[in-house]
Amino acid sequence: MVIGAFAAALCLGLGATVVVMFFSAREASQPSAIVSAYLSHVERGDISTALRMEGRAPKPAEVLLTDKAYSHATDRMTGFRILKTRTVGDGSTVEARIQQKAARRQRSSN
Repeated sequence: MVIGAFAAALCLGLGATVVVMFFSAREASQPSAIVSAYLSHVERGDISTALRMEGRAPKPAEVLLTDKAYSHATDRMTGFRILKTRTVGDGSTVEARIQQKAARRQRSSN
């Protein structure tokens, strides 16, 4: 009986873990979550990671696209908010409000 209770608890725990992982993975793959992760890297000044998310590696010749160069920028992004997401077919558009110092600019990302 103890073994049966242990096996049932183990199965329930495993099932709950799979469900949580499924919904977490589904949420993380949403276009708004991907854009949010990208903009979070830019906000922190981690430009190299943001470029890797695009599938690009930072190039020494592109001095404006390095962590060091961005850290010296005077008008850096200081915050953002995801406004809405539209998906049509295989493509999505995520609209975000980006804050740079006191000025706000609204951008869309495809």
